[in-house]
Amino acid sequence: MRIVGICRFSLVGRGDWKPWRMVPPGDEERVQEEQAAVLFSPDRLAARFALFQHVTLPSIAGQTDPDFNFLVLASELMPAAFRDRLQALCDTVPQVVLRFFPATTVGEAQARVFAEMGFRHGETVQFRLDDDDALFAGYVARLRSSAALLMAGPDPFAISFPDVMFAHVPDRTAYLRSQPFLGAGLALRHPKASIFRFGHFAIGRRFPALTLPSGLSLVTRHGLNDSLFDRHARALKPLTPDETQHHVARFFPFLAPEGLRVAGLG
Repeated sequence: MRIVGICRFSLVGRGDWKPWRMVPPGDEERVQEEQAAVLFSPDRLAARFALFQHVTLPSIAGQTDPDFNFLVLASELMPAAFRDRLQALCDTVPQVVLRFFPATTVGEAQARVFAEMGFRHGETVQFRLDDDDALFAGYVARLRSSAALLMAGPDPFAISFPDVMFAHVPDRTAYLRSQPFLGAGLALRHPKASIFRFGHFAIGRRFPALTLPSGLSLVTRHGLNDSLFDRHARALKPLTPDETQHHVARFFPFLAPEGLRVAGLG
C-alpha cells in the first residue's frame, strides 16, 4: 500500500472555481487569465505562502509515519520568483514532490505525476489537503492502519476523519465541528480515478466509507478562501484559549510560534 497526498497550489485550469461553471466553448483562455489574476494577486500569494510554509508543510514534515508522498501541483503561469520560492520550500520536506503544469485540471496533473513515479491507483490510498490547512501528527499512521485490511479487496473505499478545528484568522478564534467528508485529510482508494474527480461530500455517498473520530484536521479561514465555516459560524461555540492550546498540543505539536500566529491560534 502506498499513501499519496495531493495538494493544489494555485493551479490554473478547469476545476471547482465558480467562474468555470457553464463556460462556453472558446472562452477557456479568458477564464484562465481571470483565474490566474486572482490566484497570483500579491495579497493572496502572501497569505498562501505564509500558511503553506508555517502550517501545511510542518504538518507533512511532522507526521509520525514518514512513509508517504505529498504531491504539490502548481502552475507554470505563476511568476518566476514565486515558483522559485515554492520550490525552495518544498525542497525542505523529503515527502514533497512539486511539479508545475500549464493550464490543466488537477486530475490530469495528478495522472502525469503518477505515471512519472510509477504509482498505480489501485495500490494507492490518496488523500487531499489544501495549501492552507493541516493534518494531525498521527494522520498517516492512522490512515495506514485503518486502510490495511480494506486494501485486500478490489473495491473503492473512503476514509474520513470528521472532527475539524476551524481557525478563524481575523478574529484569532478557533471552533470545533464534526463535519464528515470535508476535504482536509479526506482519503480515497479508487482503482483508476483521482480523488479530485468527485466532490468531497459526494464521496461519502458514492463509496463504502469509514469515519474515524480520533483525529483533528485544522482548517484555516482567512477571508481568501471558500469555506463551510461561513454557513455554520452562528451555530459554533468558540473554544477558550485553554481549550485551543490543549488541542494544538495534542494534535498539532509541530506548529511553531509563527505557525500559530499565521493560523490565528496564538
